[in-house]
Amino acid sequence: MNEKTENKIGDLQVWWIPQVPMKAFQVPVDSVAIGAKLLQVLADYDIFQYENKIKPDYSNAGGLQRWCEDNDGNGNPGWEDWYDEETDEDDPEEWLKTQPVVAFTPLSIAKEEVGEECQNCGNIAGPILPTKCPNCGHRDINACPRCDKEVSRQNYVVISGDLFECPQCHGRVRLHINTDLVKFDHTLNQPVVIVEPVDDILPIVTLKIPMPKVKPIRSQVDAKIGGET
Repeated sequence: MNEKTENKIGDLQVWWIPQVPMKAFQVPVDSVAIGAKLLQVLADYDIFQYENKIKPDYSNAGGLQRWCEDNDGNGNPGWEDWYDEETDEDDPEEWLKTQPVVAFTPLSIAKEEVGEECQNCGNIAGPILPTKCPNCGHRDINACPRCDKEVSRQNYVVISGDLFECPQCHGRVRLHINTDLVKFDHTLNQPVVIVEPVDDILPIVTLKIPMPKVKPIRSQVDAKIGGET
């Protein structure tokens, strides 16, 4: 997100880090109420991704900031953590509970598909998650091991469980999260999702061949004995 080129005293913005220690992105907001709502949405979104196994873990951080005229004590303007000057309350949600209910413009949600974010830098490249982030270069998924084509994990066709079909070569593969994804320094290994080939399994066909009926053959001696009166 790009900052405004000209900030005014009192301007507000939300900052958010989806995965510490990556850098934060900022979103300008028009009021404390909208800022508090956006912070809650971002927090809920991280929980949703974790519970649905989109990312193995997360450590997020965020807050509301205000543009002030003296950010460093030397008269230089800049962003500071928001707080209410009358009560010194610095939690937007707690401060809103003490305020009278007034009409305000609700937070509008974009109708177009947003897409998943890069697990490394948080960049959203579009509705379809690319195999390699165009912003930081981190690889989300390796190429198909059967045809060596770059295929987004969202484009693989589900067969059952972790068994998928490549849309390019129609070969069967298995997708699973990289078990060594998180390093000791909390950075991520590559790729996030590993694609492995699956050997083709031919169906076992059992042939049922009918056995011919064979009449018992008696010896000539038995025939003669049987023929005597």
